[in-house]
Amino acid sequence: MKSRRVGTISMGISLIAFGVLIFFAQFNKMSALRLAINIWPGVLILLGGEILWTNYRDKDEDTRLRYDLFSIFIVFVIVMSSVVLYGMMEIGALEYIQSKVSEKNYSYELPLQDYVVDEHIDKIIIDGDKVATLNIRSDVGNKILSTGNLDIISDSQEKADNLFGESKVNIEKLNNTLYVSYKGYNNYYGTSLNLVVPSNIDVEISNGNTIDVVMDKVEGNWVVDGGNKMKMRLNKDANVKVQAVTDGQHYLSGNVDWEGSEGETNGGDYTHRRELTYGEGMYKLNILNIREVVVDEI
Repeated sequence: MKSRRVGTISMGISLIAFGVLIFFAQFNKMSALRLAINIWPGVLILLGGEILWTNYRDKDEDTRLRYDLFSIFIVFVIVMSSVVLYGMMEIGALEYIQSKVSEKNYSYELPLQDYVVDEHIDKIIIDGDKVATLNIRSDVGNKILSTGNLDIISDSQEKADNLFGESKVNIEKLNNTLYVSYKGYNNYYGTSLNLVVPSNIDVEISNGNTIDVVMDKVEGNWVVDGGNKMKMRLNKDANVKVQAVTDGQHYLSGNVDWEGSEGETNGGDYTHRRELTYGEGMYKLNILNIREVVVDEI
């Protein structure tokens, strides 16, 4: 009785075919993975065809078929890998992985914008959401100036340019209040926004990550509510009273001497209320829900 092995030819043809596909894709700038996924059923056809052909060829002979288990295992691995990749492509996971692998960082500078603040405005509300670093300076004048830097992670320059084109500082007026916010690409760790605001108008800042404030001149009341860290440089000749509430003394730092004591909230948590007074303390600066506060006198 003769013995014939089945599976070796199928594995050989499959390996040759996949190798040719890879070379073809490299020279034609195509996706070898997509080509392989599209033709993987051919591997099953090859293996089934080899079995049928061997049976037909030796039907009149006393021949026993022996399956090349190693070759069939390799074919099985190729088939299962293709099925898994095909499933990933169907649900969009493959495209997601490919885009992440090919991503690059593109840096842009937001154009300088200026907005004239009319005399009826008595408050400016700044929303620091989606901004990694919010830099604010108070200065004389009647304009809000804005610029900034933006890092966009994308798999192509064209996509990054489109995302940057949609990014801007948005200023809207409602009654006697101006609302300032950033609109555009949401990359929390790669966006910095620089603002100059009039010193004679009340300012409220919320939802910041890192907030850096330079107060050269203060002629209005400020509230900073919400954020991870706040750094402030305060003119020693200012006429302002600073009040800060934190979870502990070690969260307050800088070259100033804080005054105040520990207190207990309604929930039983201990907080630290500290104050700084310059001049007569005519204007108020309240710092709330900020994890770390650094104040330096200049």
